[in-house]
Amino acid sequence: RPRDWEHAWLAQSFALHLADLYTEHKNGRDERLLWNRPFQLSTYLADWAAGIRRPIVTRQYDAPTTPTRDNYALRGAMVLHLLRHHLGEVLWQKTIREYVRASAGQTVDTEDFRRAVQAATGQPMDWFFDQWLYKMGHPIFEVTKTYDAAQHQLRLQLRQTQQPDRHNAYPQVEFFQGKMDIEIDGRTEQVWLEPKADNVFTFSADTEPRLVHVDPGGAWIKEMKFEKTLAEGLYQFQHDRDILGRRAAMLELARLYALEITPAADKAAIQEAFRTVMLGDQYWRLRYSAMLTLQGMVSAQPLDESLVSMLLAVIQNEGSWNRAAAIGFLGQTRDPRHAALYISHFKDPSDRVVNAAANALGKSKSPEAYAALLQLKDKPSWKNQSLISALNGLRELGDPRGAELALAALTDAQAGARWTLATPVWDYRIAAAETLVALGKGAEGYPVVWARFQSAMADNNINDLFSNALLAATLADPRGQELFEQLKNRCQDDANALKAVEQYEAQFKAALR
Repeated sequence: RPRDWEHAWLAQSFALHLADLYTEHKNGRDERLLWNRPFQLSTYLADWAAGIRRPIVTRQYDAPTTPTRDNYALRGAMVLHLLRHHLGEVLWQKTIREYVRASAGQTVDTEDFRRAVQAATGQPMDWFFDQWLYKMGHPIFEVTKTYDAAQHQLRLQLRQTQQPDRHNAYPQVEFFQGKMDIEIDGRTEQVWLEPKADNVFTFSADTEPRLVHVDPGGAWIKEMKFEKTLAEGLYQFQHDRDILGRRAAMLELARLYALEITPAADKAAIQEAFRTVMLGDQYWRLRYSAMLTLQGMVSAQPLDESLVSMLLAVIQNEGSWNRAAAIGFLGQTRDPRHAALYISHFKDPSDRVVNAAANALGKSKSPEAYAALLQLKDKPSWKNQSLISALNGLRELGDPRGAELALAALTDAQAGARWTLATPVWDYRIAAAETLVALGKGAEGYPVVWARFQSAMADNNINDLFSNALLAATLADPRGQELFEQLKNRCQDDANALKAVEQYEAQFKAALR
């Protein structure tokens, strides 16, 4: 147990780190790198950009609850992973055993953990704790590379460009130091960064490397700019051993594809690389991300037959997430020729796939769509997911007859199994309201919501009050203003509740406009 609030990170960050390790144990390293790691890093960097900047270990907080409520436990988990990477797995395991042995049954602070590291490894790690825990900041690297064909040498320069935050009184790191891995055409070199602006390294290479990847696995907490040619990006996307390298290359290729100045031949090469990855044997989540990214890239253009054939192959051979994504992608064609395929996937065991098929069928405007979607609502499913899928398909279909099912779902007369959550993904009443609006029948649903709101007012049912306020905001019927006036009056002495009402009212007014 932490001895004081400033050391709360020990409990929170270790819990997150151990959860990361379990993810890696159960689902593999690629899952941790593609799922856990990007969330942690993006959350920390978003907070940093928003001005939420402090060391992990400090006694100076803006409020007593800050160390228990902000996202710095995520940074702490990343620091633990970096320390694990720096020490290596054998010494890291030895460190954890020593930390548990020396601290069992006692309260602990950060220095107890540092002493455990030193006792287990024989390495004084003061510099690491000072850099990553007692001071704030992270490195921003600009990487440049040159190849000397005569000397058969690769020269790599890592420049740290971060600037001190002169409006922040917390102690800050000027330049960062530590071990860093560099991947060069499949081999890994380890270098030591000195705490200075420029670090330059040279490596032997018989030919100019096709792939140079700084910090594979993303152990460092950093931002980095490393410009590469199109050929390098294409190669890294398809061949990097590190899945984060492939992901970074994928995002950069998508950015290039969106530029008007990118030649058509280059765009064709980028598309081909995406298809290669999507049909390859890389981890499924990378293929899934590639499919969604490619869909966004080509959303404004018709799909050619080769792309359609590729999607059909994915639908036939992939797991549920990728199968659903491919069906959604294919639905972009709005081609009724695929209606039978979509309807056949109403029998899929995955509700995710069923929902994708329902949406795609609705977009196809097939004459078979209405009857099939109406029948889908009766398919047994968890929390009436089949009904939600049917409503989504009817919304896309645009057939006014769909309003009857949507109104019945909004009424919820039989109180069918559902989640009461503020999202149409789970609550079929919200999906029903969205469908009514799409079909131009929102006004027919408002009396249902108003009556239920009045009942909730009489019963002082807070959950139903706010649930129906969200439905009123979704329906965007002008009569809903009265509902919000009553609810604001009801919540006038509760600042938090009033703020939530005002947020729903703002959503309502925006929908009216």
